[in-house]
Amino acid sequence: MQTDTSWLAGIIDGEGCLTLRQNGKGVGFAPVLNIDNCSLALIDKAELVLINLGASPSRRSFRPATRGPLSRRKIYRLAVQTGLEKALAELVPYLVTEKREFALAILELRTRRPKAMVRWLPEDIQFCHSIRQKFMPRSRDLSSFPA
Repeated sequence: MQTDTSWLAGIIDGEGCLTLRQNGKGVGFAPVLNIDNCSLALIDKAELVLINLGASPSRRSFRPATRGPLSRRKIYRLAVQTGLEKALAELVPYLVTEKREFALAILELRTRRPKAMVRWLPEDIQFCHSIRQKFMPRSRDLSSFPA
C-alpha cells in the first residue's frame, strides 16, 4: 500500500492538477484533483489507489482540441472531489512539489471549516482567496467575491 501511495503522489506531482473550485452559487469552495493522461493503464491504477485511500474518483475521456498527431490520441481524466481530503492526508508525506503545500492548505481549510458548517464565514472565504492567489495565479481575480 505504501508503494502505491508514493507512486500516486509522484503521478500527482507530475501529471496532477489540484484546484480550489468555486461552487456554482458563488458562496463556497471545493477542492478538486484532476489527473490527465493518455495511458488508460495509468488511469486505472491511479483510480484503484485513490479508491483504496477512501476517495471516489470519476473518469471521462476526451480528445484535445489541437490539430496534428496528438489530436488523435484519447486523453483520460480522473477527477476526485468526494473523499479528496481523506486521500490527501495519506498522500501529503509523499508529495514533493508545491502541490504538497497546496494539499496542506486544503487540509487546513477542512479543519477550519468542518463539513457540518453550512454558511461560509468571511475569514474562511479570505483564506480560500489566499490559497487561490498563491497556488492558482492564473485563476480569475476573486477580490470582488462577496464576504
